Amino acid sequence: MQQRSRTIKQLLYKVLKISLMLYAIYFLVGAVSAPLLAYNHHLEAADYFYSVLSAACQQQPSRTFWIAGYPMAICSRCFGVYFGFVLMTFWWAKGNLKPNKSLFFCLLSFGIGEKFAEWFIWEANNGIRFASGIFLGCSILIGVVLIIQFIWRLLSKHDSQKIAVSDN
Repeated sequence: MQQRSRTIKQLLYKVLKISLMLYAIYFLVGAVSAPLLAYNHHLEAADYFYSVLSAACQQQPSRTFWIAGYPMAICSRCFGVYFGFVLMTFWWAKGNLKPNKSLFFCLLSFGIGEKFAEWFIWEANNGIRFASGIFLGCSILIGVVLIIQFIWRLLSKHDSQKIAVSDN
């Protein structure tokens, strides 16, 4: 029973890793594809990405990287978030990510710190927004992993209590 539970956990982790990576890659590809499609006069396809990704981002042209004379479909910070999310997912998939609360809060504080500085002190440029987005994306993935591990531990405790009761 223990081996079966471990195999199911490994399968669920693989599915989760692939799903999260594909999710973030879709946003990255869509963000870059939209201006390239618009530039090449494939306006319906470009419109698709701009409209779908508008649900995830405010798409302010002044806060967006431009490609071939057209703004990307998401702002520079959101692009950084998805980029960081993909980086951290690759790191997690390779087995190198050992998520902990300290790493989560450290990365989160860099991302949020830049946002607070932008509100009160200075106007950040798109490069700084992109960098803070990377920190936020990394912290979001670590937070997701920590939540999943917590839920898995709760479910494992519940299952072991059932097994202990049924064995008597």
